[in-house]
Amino acid sequence: MKAMVRKLMGIKEKQMIGYHRYPMNLFRKLPGFIIIGSQKAATSTLHYYLSKNSNIQRPPIKEAQFFNMNYDRGIPYYKSIFPIHKVGKVTFETTPDYLSHPLAPRLCHQLLPDIKLVVTLRNPVERAFSHFNFVKNYGGEAVDVSFEQGLELEQQRIDDALDLMAKDRYNSARLLSRYGYRRNGEYASHLKTWLHYYPIDQFYFIDFEDIKNDVNTVMRNLCDFLELPFEPIKSKTIKNKSVYKEVMNDKLLVALKNHYASHNENLYKLIGKKYQW
Repeated sequence: MKAMVRKLMGIKEKQMIGYHRYPMNLFRKLPGFIIIGSQKAATSTLHYYLSKNSNIQRPPIKEAQFFNMNYDRGIPYYKSIFPIHKVGKVTFETTPDYLSHPLAPRLCHQLLPDIKLVVTLRNPVERAFSHFNFVKNYGGEAVDVSFEQGLELEQQRIDDALDLMAKDRYNSARLLSRYGYRRNGEYASHLKTWLHYYPIDQFYFIDFEDIKNDVNTVMRNLCDFLELPFEPIKSKTIKNKSVYKEVMNDKLLVALKNHYASHNENLYKLIGKKYQW
């Protein structure tokens, strides 16, 4: 039966997950904006707040992981994950792994050259530690591996993931996402790749601390960027918080601050904005 459906509809095997939704693709629209990152910088919280806006249609899947992991499933698959379009409304997706993925900017631009891109940024030292604890809590890191050891293992893991990319995009992306503790906070390096394809005025940057401390100002300014009516957030929440099971030692804290110093300065020059990191 599946083989017959694939033949009649021209669907590849890798696209079969969402094939039953394809016939309604005519009535769907691709996203008007994407939250592309960064990991552990309140993307889940921002997604939740945006989903509460009556002018925005929440996607059934928060993280499509399309331009980094699922591109081989094809554009019909990507379109199928979005809701049936309602007049006057816009939809979106949130995949924080896009920002740091080497292939995502080019693939995204091929399909969505005019898309608006939202980027949340967090002090990269804090982000790296949160990332490690998040991975460890769901079993992606061995129980006896410390944060320092995870950083020592990182470069080889990243090299292996990049080597794997040509033959196994899915697992390569999974490893880049999981183990890029230090790498994924080197924002300027990743943003430069995106800026090869998109002008800076298609990006909107949000500081993690502002989401925590002044969410309605963040949402008002973001809605202006998205050209959508602002609707106040009445109940604040934090989604997908990491649980910390160790404390970062002072020596490692200083080493990470030194590592990120030049990366942060490069970021500030790119975006024309400076954070208190």
